[in-house]
Amino acid sequence: MTATLGVGRTMAARDPVPAAALLALALVIAFLQMNGVIDILVTPASDVWVMDRGEILDKTFLVKMCPNGTRLLQVRFGQSGALGINPKTGVIWAPEMNDSEGVNQDQIVRIAQDGTIVTRLQGFRTETLAVDSRDGSVWFALPNQAQLVKLNSNGEVLLSVPGFSTTASIAVDPRDGDVWVAE
Repeated sequence: MTATLGVGRTMAARDPVPAAALLALALVIAFLQMNGVIDILVTPASDVWVMDRGEILDKTFLVKMCPNGTRLLQVRFGQSGALGINPKTGVIWAPEMNDSEGVNQDQIVRIAQDGTIVTRLQGFRTETLAVDSRDGSVWFALPNQAQLVKLNSNGEVLLSVPGFSTTASIAVDPRDGDVWVAE
């Protein structure tokens, strides 16, 4: 079962009723506790991940919470965007445009369930991404290069598709892997 936010972000859960309830609860808690929610997702294990815009523009935090709102961990980020999760492995994917030190710029970050940053893939400036739940591959847009890029679950480039310069959102159909792009 999946529940979808109005902006096209998909939340996954095992059961239709808890998925809707968890999503509603997560949204309320996140908006009450956070400075500016950029994206939110609920994992199949019912953990809530929130990308929270900090009080300072380039101090964003990826926050993992229990369904009751208790913060389990927090990872500091620079400016960021959409979140994606591989539901089979629990790996989180997130873009990072830049940080206050100018160290972590234009990258896609792969994060383990314990908050450990596993991989930083440099050279990808994006705000939008989506994970294919069938194989863990990641799709994202590179607007300044007018293309979509597909990575495998290890972060290796598999495919680039030209012609996408103003991508607002990406979604992957979990049934067949079709990629949907809103421009």
